Amino acid sequence: MSPALPKPPEQAVLTLRNRVAAATLARLEELVSDLLEQAAQEVREYGELAGERLESDVRPLFRAMVLLLIRAAGGGEQRPDSATLELLRERARLQAEDRFPLHAMLLSYSVCMRLSWAYLVEDLAVRAEDHAVAARAVSEMSVAVVRLRETLTGEVADAYIRREREIADSADSVRADVVEQLLGIEAHNPDTLLKRVERMGYRLGEAQAVAVFTIDGLEVLAPGVSDRAERILHEIPDAVRSLVLTCSEPLVQVRHRRLAGVLESSVVAIMPFEGEVSETHLRAAIEGAVGPLDLPSGSQLLVGLGRAEEGVGGAAVSYQQAQRALEAARATRIHSGVVTYTEALPTLILLRDPTLAQDSWLASVQPLFAYDTENATQLVACLSAFLEERGVAAATARRLFIHRHTLTAHLEQIEELTGRSLRDRDDLLMLELGLRAHLFAEENTRRSRHESALERADVQASGELLSREGLTQAQIGLTR
Repeated sequence: MSPALPKPPEQAVLTLRNRVAAATLARLEELVSDLLEQAAQEVREYGELAGERLESDVRPLFRAMVLLLIRAAGGGEQRPDSATLELLRERARLQAEDRFPLHAMLLSYSVCMRLSWAYLVEDLAVRAEDHAVAARAVSEMSVAVVRLRETLTGEVADAYIRREREIADSADSVRADVVEQLLGIEAHNPDTLLKRVERMGYRLGEAQAVAVFTIDGLEVLAPGVSDRAERILHEIPDAVRSLVLTCSEPLVQVRHRRLAGVLESSVVAIMPFEGEVSETHLRAAIEGAVGPLDLPSGSQLLVGLGRAEEGVGGAAVSYQQAQRALEAARATRIHSGVVTYTEALPTLILLRDPTLAQDSWLASVQPLFAYDTENATQLVACLSAFLEERGVAAATARRLFIHRHTLTAHLEQIEELTGRSLRDRDDLLMLELGLRAHLFAEENTRRSRHESALERADVQASGELLSREGLTQAQIGLTR
């Protein structure tokens, strides 16, 4: 076994490091100029900067970094001083505001460190007289430089990301405020509001249509599944921004509000248009945009869509329409997917007067329900399919998987039982209202049962808790 090499004297190593640092310091400005040139070649974003800006913005930064490197290499303090750290942080914050890519900034710092290290090692090789001393000096310098690089990149990245988040939070806050004003929730001056929208980089059209997206059925989902559905709700803004029918990018905002003690999340999209827009085409475009979203089983995406209304105030009008469309969809369960205000109007009329809804049912389709119950027939389903297929017999027969002659017999029986003609527009309207009124009553019954079940579960849970605590209801009464 060969004998171990003697450890070089620490003073000899420190002297060599000091000489190398002093020599590099003497070439400081030359080194910084080389670094700027190399950074412009290796980092595309720096290469795109004009010469003057590269000198004024980047040279002081590189100069400060090289000075830190020289100090660490020479055996001095390895942690950056507070003044230099603040310079680096401030530069990172400014670049975040300019949306200068973080990866480009860190890459330029890597170039600075790498070339500065090459200068140091090259000079050390020239000045070293003892191989062991040189090897020890390189080892100690490399440890110091690596630690310094980790500290600097960490501080810079942290300052950049913090400022980026502040900017994003501020933009979200401003956007949320503008959306609230556009929706008519807060008082506003139209001209001032229009200027605020433009300052945000958005543009309103001659008319604005509003869509409100929400996920229905979250209350019956398990907590983990419900959280997944909520996360999907936050994917909707990107999907909506891809719409090509609008004259400019839609203004989209995720909103949270508490109703009856329950936190409800929704996405509101204000879509600007020039000239008339087809409600059918807009509905199809929205369905295409959100169709790929993978919702958990047991939940569904409901979208209330208002009409395109003129002017800055059109957004508030359309928003109210979208909210009413959702109200109709939840009340009757006959609507799903994208529900337009226009198609929801008959349901909304019934919702405004429960007595009117009951009378509509009695005066139109109640005999059909009674007949189906007594004879185990499907006349109500037949009428519903006929109305949904807009009175087209062939399409209705295909939907019900029955022969057209059988369908004709069923339709004649419906007319006989209800006293309504399926060829009369007013009679068709009454039959449609009657079916909707029944669904409205059915949904109310379902909700009442659901609420009763929740109350019974709460009472049962309370009773079990009392039993565990060894208390009775009578004892609880005495302690009050």
